[in-house]
Amino acid sequence: MNSLTWARIGVVLSINLQDNCEALLMYFYIFKSDVNNQWYFNIRSANHERIASSEGYHNKQDALSTINVIKAGAAGAPIYDASLSKWAA
Repeated sequence: MNSLTWARIGVVLSINLQDNCEALLMYFYIFKSDVNNQWYFNIRSANHERIASSEGYHNKQDALSTINVIKAGAAGAPIYDASLSKWAA
């Protein structure tokens, strides 16, 4: 991890990251790579394991905007099962 500069941003799902890390269900972790100077984010679980990773963004605001789109739409998003070629029930 020495090739990355990490910056924790308090963007979490419904719980404030600053004081109550034990109560987190999941959170977004945003950072800037010093290798390619792009911004990335991970979605992490309560035990801090990475669940998903983003593509690179040229500026921080684009990464934060994508996080907000995910937060707004993820709970109601349908699931398409490509192995069955249909929408999951």
